Amino acid sequence: MGETAAVRLNWRGAGTARSLASFLERHTSVVLNLAPELHHSLFVHLHPQAPPGQPEQVDVEGGAELLARIAEIPGLEALATLVAALQAARAQIQVQSPAPILRIRIPEAERFKQYPG
Repeated sequence: MGETAAVRLNWRGAGTARSLASFLERHTSVVLNLAPELHHSLFVHLHPQAPPGQPEQVDVEGGAELLARIAEIPGLEALATLVAALQAARAQIQVQSPAPILRIRIPEAERFKQYPG
């Protein structure tokens, strides 16, 4: 996923979700650093059929539906408040780990607008 001058945030819960929404109104790209201890949860949640012993690497891309799946993970539920707006903005989501990061990019032609969540 190509990236231009992304804003970087560290995940700290619901307050970060509100900040993320604010940044997405002004920027087309945000990188969210997730806590290292979320790596295993991300891998297991996104790769439930992975065989035991498989290296736990995550590199998944998608749209707002990917963010909705990630928001099912305990500790990341507040991300669900952004799903509708990111879907409307046709956002592209990428999650990578073992150093877990979440990239959100909104196409230049789209505008991000917050929706009550």
